[in-house]
Amino acid sequence: MKRIAILITALIASTSPALAQDAAGPERWDGVYVGVSAGGSWLSGDMNASTPYNNYNGFPISALNDSAIVGGLQVGYNKQFGSLGLGAEASINFTGVKKESTTNDPGTLFWRNSNFNAAIGPRVTFASSKLALYGKGGLAIGKFEVGHNQNGTLISADETAYGYMLGGGADLAIGPKLSLGLQYEYMDFGKSEIHVVSPNSDIFLQPGSKTHNVKAVVNYRF
Repeated sequence: MKRIAILITALIASTSPALAQDAAGPERWDGVYVGVSAGGSWLSGDMNASTPYNNYNGFPISALNDSAIVGGLQVGYNKQFGSLGLGAEASINFTGVKKESTTNDPGTLFWRNSNFNAAIGPRVTFASSKLALYGKGGLAIGKFEVGHNQNGTLISADETAYGYMLGGGADLAIGPKLSLGLQYEYMDFGKSEIHVVSPNSDIFLQPGSKTHNVKAVVNYRF
């Protein structure tokens, strides 16, 4: 009986901070927050190559999908109205995605790489005092480089592309100010056209780029 009493006392003592935190309600998610993230990034989509100066329509280039480690930062603001919260979030992600391909019919070398993507837009949150589930969307920004081995000469060009982002995640409160979560971002940049200048015949590459980020996030609320 004494052991049971000791166990009950210890259980109450260990859960009392969590109960006190529960009493704060969903408003514990209010305010500005900043954080760091780390995880994986996947880049998918094929390219088309053409040389319009000599009326050559070109050929498709596949097998350019690649993945890499991603790390970044996020900042946002949230305001709870009961269990429903409205706010906005901006994230920036640094990665090292690079893939080479020789799948085109001539069998020559092409590549595409991306070391940066970012997103900004509104966020909707459904929260209790300890758990926040959210969805977000908005503008996606990505930096892409494409290149080609043209008869032994490496030529390349880069561009900043814009598209849309859809994502979501979950945050778990681990203290009065800190939270730990998991977040997913999907970014679609459509099919752009990059002019690669060449000593011989300039090439136009059209990458169709889609990025998937899966990240563990740690946020601090002010």
